[in-house]
Amino acid sequence: MMPILHIYSRPDCCLCDIAKERLIELRAELDFELVEIDISDEPELVERYGECIPVVELAGEELCRYRVNKKKVRRKLLTA
Repeated sequence: MMPILHIYSRPDCCLCDIAKERLIELRAELDFELVEIDISDEPELVERYGECIPVVELAGEELCRYRVNKKKVRRKLLTA
């Protein structure tokens, strides 16, 4: 089964755009599904994350906040 990464973000967020670019770069070398979740559509997510985005999760585990650590994400994906 292909791993699924979730990225919690919102439109017009430059850190979110950079994080998505880095994850797309990783997808060129590793197979995983990337699911983008716009927190601005859900008040519960806005309350949970607020300005602390983007957040990248794998199987419910938070891997990164604000900036994507490609080495960490790669390591987690390889062991998933």
